[in-house]
Amino acid sequence: MQTGGYAIGQDVYGHLRQRVQAGVMNTDKRPFAYSIPWNLFLLTAGSFVFALGIRTLAVPHGFLSGGISGIALLTYYLTHTLTPGLWLFLLNIPIAVAGWIFISRRFVLYTAYGMFAITVWMELMSFTLPVHDHLLAAIASGNMREMVNWHGKAQFVDEVDFPEPTGPIIIRTLAS
Repeated sequence: MQTGGYAIGQDVYGHLRQRVQAGVMNTDKRPFAYSIPWNLFLLTAGSFVFALGIRTLAVPHGFLSGGISGIALLTYYLTHTLTPGLWLFLLNIPIAVAGWIFISRRFVLYTAYGMFAITVWMELMSFTLPVHDHLLAAIASGNMREMVNWHGKAQFVDEVDFPEPTGPIIIRTLAS
C-alpha cells in the first residue's frame, strides 16, 4: 500500500539508498558537508549570530540568557572586571576539560574553536542594535541565540500562567 510516495513500513533511508544507486541523487557534496573547513565555517557563522544576539541586544538591556552564557553575563553584571566574552570563555574551560576526559578530542577541539570564535566576535562588536523596546530586544536576542542552538537544546515556551489578573507572569519552559 502506498502513502505519500512510500510504502507503509518502508525505510526512508532505504528509499534514499535506492535513489543513490540509481544515480538520481547527487552525492558529490556529501564529503564536503562533513569536512573540517565546512564545520569550521558553520561554527564561525553560528558564533557570529550568537555573539550578535548577546553583545548587541542582551548586554545593553541588562538581560540574562540560559546556561553558561547566562552565568557569564551575571558574573559580568556583578563584577564588571572582564568582558562578557572573556567570562564565557573562562567558564567554558571546565566543560572543555570534562569533554576531553569523557567524550572525545574532536569534540573538545571543535568546542574550543567555538568558544574562541564567540569570544573574538564579542570582543570585536563595539556597537549596539538600535532596539529600544525591551520586549522586542528580548525576543530578538533570544531568537538569535536559539537559532544557533549552541548547547543542543532549545527552550520553547510551554505555557504561561496568570495566577491572578494583576499578578506576575510565570513562564514554564519545556526544559524545566
